[in-house]
Amino acid sequence: MKSLLLSSFLASTSLAAVIQRDATTSAIWQPTLGAKWQIILRSVPLLTSGLTPNDAEIWDVDLFDTPTDTIKALKQAGKKVICYFSAGTSEDWRDDYDQFQQADKGSCMGDWVGERWLDTRQENVFNIMKKRIQLAKTKGCDAIDPDNMDGFTNNNGLGLDRVSGIKYMRRLAKEAASQGLSTGLKNAQAFLPDVANDVAFAVNEQCASFEGDCESYKSLTALSKPIFHIEYSLTGDALKNALCLTGTPSQSSTFSTVLKTMDLDGFVLYCDGGNNGNDPIDPSEKPNDPENPQRSS
Repeated sequence: MKSLLLSSFLASTSLAAVIQRDATTSAIWQPTLGAKWQIILRSVPLLTSGLTPNDAEIWDVDLFDTPTDTIKALKQAGKKVICYFSAGTSEDWRDDYDQFQQADKGSCMGDWVGERWLDTRQENVFNIMKKRIQLAKTKGCDAIDPDNMDGFTNNNGLGLDRVSGIKYMRRLAKEAASQGLSTGLKNAQAFLPDVANDVAFAVNEQCASFEGDCESYKSLTALSKPIFHIEYSLTGDALKNALCLTGTPSQSSTFSTVLKTMDLDGFVLYCDGGNNGNDPIDPSEKPNDPENPQRSS
């Protein structure tokens, strides 16, 4: 019994130990509360005319569509780069799509043409994601933003459950840490507080649009881990104040909120009144499938 308890303790603390050790050597990036960020997934940032907004410290970009040179330029400008990919669905326009086996794929993902839920319990799925994490490392990303982790809350056709989802989340975070990358929790608040020690931040869509939904991140903000928060409604001061969480100072100081369009292109509004009305993306760089803009949900 003692050996079983010891094994369980070591398993539950192994990733925390990795993050603690690497944080000491600055190998694992831990973003700070309140950091300003920008997210562009539909295409890639256009750098020839300068970064817009220049004071955004953190940029969340598509792992596949963003060239290494763009990531390198962002890093040279002193920015931190989070690299987005879907870890919970197959996308038939991705270069590695053919590596998924039929047994890996479940139901179609709602209205998203070309996407199907993945059986994240399958070793083949994890091995594909492991290669994606290695690609993120090679390209120079500081962190990964693995999307669609909440398949168990959707009609996935695979019988996914919360427990297996948490296990998969932890495997991804551990693999990323071994590559010197931190990991964010994309939506999937149901995994909290279990994975609070496994991730460095969260990326959330629209929690302010649902009463009380942002409260689910208390276990992360208590650890001084920021929430990079996206809302998609852009009109009306009263609505903007609500989406920016101005009525809850404890949240507004720990959530880094951007107001975007569903395209997730270069347009962005900030809660402090800052904005970028232009679209700093390279028009020559288009998603592989124009009917499936790269997005974060």
